[in-house]
Amino acid sequence: MTQQKINREKIKVLHIITVFSIGGATENTLLSVEYLQELGYDVSILTGENIESEGSLFDRAKNNNIRVTILKQLQKSIHPFYDLVALLKIFIFLRKNKFQIVHTHSSKAGFLGRLAAYFAGVPIIIHTIHGLPFHEYQGKSLKNIFIFVEKLSAKISDKIITVSDTIIQKCLKENIALENKFVTVRSGFEVGNYLKLQKSNEEIRKRFGISKDDLVIGKIARFSPLKGHEYLIEVIPEIVKLFPNAKFVFVGSGELENIFRLEVEKRNILSNVIFTGLIPQNQIPDMIAMMDIVVHTSLLEGLARVLPQSLLMKKGVISFDIDGAHEVIKNNKTGFLVSPMNKNQLRDAIIKMLNSKKLRNELGANGSKFVRDKWSVEAMGSGIDKLYKNLILEKQIKLK
Repeated sequence: MTQQKINREKIKVLHIITVFSIGGATENTLLSVEYLQELGYDVSILTGENIESEGSLFDRAKNNNIRVTILKQLQKSIHPFYDLVALLKIFIFLRKNKFQIVHTHSSKAGFLGRLAAYFAGVPIIIHTIHGLPFHEYQGKSLKNIFIFVEKLSAKISDKIITVSDTIIQKCLKENIALENKFVTVRSGFEVGNYLKLQKSNEEIRKRFGISKDDLVIGKIARFSPLKGHEYLIEVIPEIVKLFPNAKFVFVGSGELENIFRLEVEKRNILSNVIFTGLIPQNQIPDMIAMMDIVVHTSLLEGLARVLPQSLLMKKGVISFDIDGAHEVIKNNKTGFLVSPMNKNQLRDAIIKMLNSKKLRNELGANGSKFVRDKWSVEAMGSGIDKLYKNLILEKQIKLK
């Protein structure tokens, strides 16, 4: 059997993800499934419910005829009873539907899904790491538990996809698996949407009461732990003293939103801060378009999609130097990297960019050239397709 003879229509694939809220992992999963379906795969999704405050992608999946099965017991937080029920239900679902490939995403679904697939006898088990569940901000005991779980899960995985090379290096450092088990596939997005906007910059700014002369610094992220909103908020008072026309736009929603709204009010910077609330996925390019600078202060991220998206749109980008950020931001060439939690460096980088439109334009132009061909849905989808076909050939899976 040669690669050319593989009939994708006979390959039954299930992608499993913990929740279906708007976010990088869910968008990655849905875009991958859409692309694989176009190629001819018999592909579907099993997921828990979305977190209401973070929106969902269920409507898009339905509109694109993606089959989605919802398992209510599959939840983001650890819950021994629900987790056991979810494991059993996933196992039964896999035994009933006889998939050749199970492809998991996110930590909870990654563990339960792979374990269920192993006991159900699924021939090929793949996992995508969008962000590592263990990190330096955890207590040692908790971190060791997550490392143990990842090692166990890796043993029953045929391949582990990572969205950045840095994730592989961190996994190797903790002996999660041998290097040949990992492969990097960038988290692609719809590049065309970031090159052709739905609305003019002036229209978008007017919607939020921002004038054409205002300097806009934006952050796009859920209001949840480790997303680092507090570091940006803490430097705003110093920046607006130098740039009274600076507007800080926070795009997103989440469980910590009200806390940060109160923090902004306490610091007397309400006139310089805008909370947009939850913005539909298809309007994110318009949001980036109205920004002069995009800031990403997350402390934990495999490789945030907003970084290549913003660079593609030729924006000045500043990010904490965490995980895979350095793989897309080349310091002083395509943007600025600052040390995580270092408010002085963050403040100085923002001021430096605000002082020079020429600098912002140069960095953005360099970044756009670098990103254009590497983060497309096509590049991501073809990488996954190639992996699927190679594993089917390698394991000599018989397609009915």
